[in-house]
Amino acid sequence: ILNINNKLLLIGISERTESEAIEKLAINLFDKTNINLVLAVILPKKRTFMHLDTVLTQVDIDKFLIHPDFLKELNIYQLNRSTKGIKIKENKKTLKQSLSEHLSLKVKMIACGGTNLLSADREQWNDGANVFAVKPGVVIAYERNDLTNKKLEQHGIKVIRIPSSELS
Repeated sequence: ILNINNKLLLIGISERTESEAIEKLAINLFDKTNINLVLAVILPKKRTFMHLDTVLTQVDIDKFLIHPDFLKELNIYQLNRSTKGIKIKENKKTLKQSLSEHLSLKVKMIACGGTNLLSADREQWNDGANVFAVKPGVVIAYERNDLTNKKLEQHGIKVIRIPSSELS
């Protein structure tokens, strides 16, 4: 689950998160919080893409670190409140298009490991797309992901590198 802002939540649909659970969560969020939109993204059934935060992290208000495999068009379900509880609409869009539309911003996607797929996969294996955003524009990242860290800095993100195997 990625809390994009006070109105928008992004959730990955995977082997561990079923669509029915997302619907129940959305209904509860709509009733008890300011969240009024949930975007649910289908993740491939691969170990490397088990959780949304391993392939996508918001690193600034308008910037996202993403594995290049997720730059293409995806099945994204839009869940909104309706008079009958919840309205679900399927969209075929890129995450960039969808997030730009719902945030009313020109969103920038920063490819984990750069555009070279071999480098992206290597850094993905080392959790390159899984950084911890301390605040907008500042992240804690694994020092071993040189290409990703340099890409982030090229886009104005301050990177605090740590020699660890767990971001905790």
